[in-house]
Amino acid sequence: MSAMIEEKLRALGCEAWELTETRETRWEFYFIGHKLDQNRSVAIHSTEVTVYEKSADGAFLGSASDVISPTASEADVDRILAGLRFQASLVKNPCYTLTSTPVSVENREEPVDVAAIAKDFIRAFDAVPETPVKRLNSYEIHVSGFSRRTLNSNGVAYTCTYPATLLDVVVNAKREGHEVEIYRLYRSGSCDGERLQADVARIMTFAEDRLDAKPTPKLGTGTVLLSTEDAVEVYRYFAAQVQADYVVRRISSAEIGKPLMEDVTGDAITLTALPYLPNSSLNTPVDREGNEVRKRILIADGMVEGFWGSRQFS
Repeated sequence: MSAMIEEKLRALGCEAWELTETRETRWEFYFIGHKLDQNRSVAIHSTEVTVYEKSADGAFLGSASDVISPTASEADVDRILAGLRFQASLVKNPCYTLTSTPVSVENREEPVDVAAIAKDFIRAFDAVPETPVKRLNSYEIHVSGFSRRTLNSNGVAYTCTYPATLLDVVVNAKREGHEVEIYRLYRSGSCDGERLQADVARIMTFAEDRLDAKPTPKLGTGTVLLSTEDAVEVYRYFAAQVQADYVVRRISSAEIGKPLMEDVTGDAITLTALPYLPNSSLNTPVDREGNEVRKRILIADGMVEGFWGSRQFS
């Protein structure tokens, strides 16, 4: 499909284009307690196309995107591409260029073993310690293996494969007719069994403790502690402040070489962009635009060191 689309894009004479072909193989398991209730496998194939068109004076570059189904006919592809070119001609963004630097890292095309990853997760859940009071209520495992091929009109082409897993977990604590239920959503690449077991056991303890919970007394003021995903959300704010499109749109006032925040009384923030994080579901050496992902310090001890974002805003 992508070869046919690429041929038609060249024949159409588009100013520039990007093409991302993604194949996903996903295995899903649904457990009630430790008993398998149902399972299924999913295969998804899609191709996203972005067409760029310059204005007559070369000052603006418009773009338009769409996803083309693998079952689309040639007539459908012709119609979609012609429509994208027309839509792109109506958009007036300041001109910029697509990625043209050849990728130096080798293609990573080895398929992801979704069956092995799913088995690791099931073994990890089987080993979670339970008691008559606290136990696993249910859990779902969604393990995906992705293959993503990125190419553009400047000759950049790269293929990578990577795993991505989503877990839905519900735990229960029950005593003397009183029951507490806690839900957690986990995202990861492959399975870190020990860490998962430790966290699920900790959540079970939370549920058990809540069985003895009493109404909160009137405390006035107190220290607020944020943990897990809530703590992550705090740091997303700082990442957004050094995002290129936030700076261009003046949503952020961050400037290179200046402090991100004034009059800081607590710890200064240091934020680093990484190409690889252990067990992450986002470990790809090349982004969707064909740029190599490199380690870069964005904020160092509260001082802005760099920005991150798409080529358009960078």
